[in-house]
Amino acid sequence: MWLSGLDIWCIEDLRLVPVTRSSYGKFYSGSAYVELNQTTLHKSGSFHYEILYWLGTDANIEINRMTENFI
Repeated sequence: MWLSGLDIWCIEDLRLVPVTRSSYGKFYSGSAYVELNQTTLHKSGSFHYEILYWLGTDANIEINRMTENFI
């Protein structure tokens, strides 16, 4: 049995702000996002984590640098 979870944060005012699940998949070109995908395999008890980030083409350089710091 697999247990999964996806959490997404947007960087606003140099802070990580959670994105509501109803807004998942809606990325804006002036923003930057951090994603955490968590998967657990119950039989072995092992965990798998993926951390991704998405930088909008219009995101300013300060947001780009902050995203790198969060990762």
